[in-house]
Amino acid sequence: AQLWKALFSKIDMEAVLAEVRVAAAASAEKYCIKAREFQKLATKIAEEAGGKAGEKHGEQDGGEAGEEAGQEAGEKAGRAAGQKIGEEVAGEEGGKVGGEAGARAGRKFGFKVGREAGLKMGAEVGRTEGKLAGRKAGAEEALKLFTIGITKEKVAVLKRTFQEVGTEAGKLVGRTVAREAGAVKGAEEGAKFGLEQGRKAGFNAAKGLRDKEGKQIKEEAAEVAERTGKEAG
Repeated sequence: AQLWKALFSKIDMEAVLAEVRVAAAASAEKYCIKAREFQKLATKIAEEAGGKAGEKHGEQDGGEAGEEAGQEAGEKAGRAAGQKIGEEVAGEEGGKVGGEAGARAGRKFGFKVGREAGLKMGAEVGRTEGKLAGRKAGAEEALKLFTIGITKEKVAVLKRTFQEVGTEAGKLVGRTVAREAGAVKGAEEGAKFGLEQGRKAGFNAAKGLRDKEGKQIKEEAAEVAERTGKEAG
């Protein structure tokens, strides 16, 4: 016991503790570096998967939402424009036929341009937002799965997991955020073209009505003139 005490007394405990702290710090630093690398890998894989899934589903859902919103906005704008020009051309009746013709034209063109606009906007928003969502999902998944001493083999297996969580995050974005963006853009384009095409259709319908009424009036006037001439004779 005395020998042990003698040996122990010669040990510089401060130096030992200092070495322990250095070793612990080095170990912690290695752990942090490895954790960061692991998270970086996860976010990159998930971000790429999220962007692809977001673009795919955003284009699909954005196109559907765009055509629905486009034809609705186109019909509304077309009816208003057709009615207005119709009334200017042929009065109240002209407004009625012009409005109906404008609504049909606006709906038709609104559906077409709304779908095109929705497809494009949905894909763009889906790709951008899908990447962000995928990146976030990948980072969160990495925090759950990282452990001390994780092997390269385990990391290779987990790559598929990161791809899956990124894909799911991208799908969700495509079906929600990108769909909404597609609807907004589709309605915007639908209203614009509905106004233009509705006005044209409304004008043509009202003009046709006016010409028809004018022709009918002329025919009736000719008949009256003919009868009057016979009676006078």
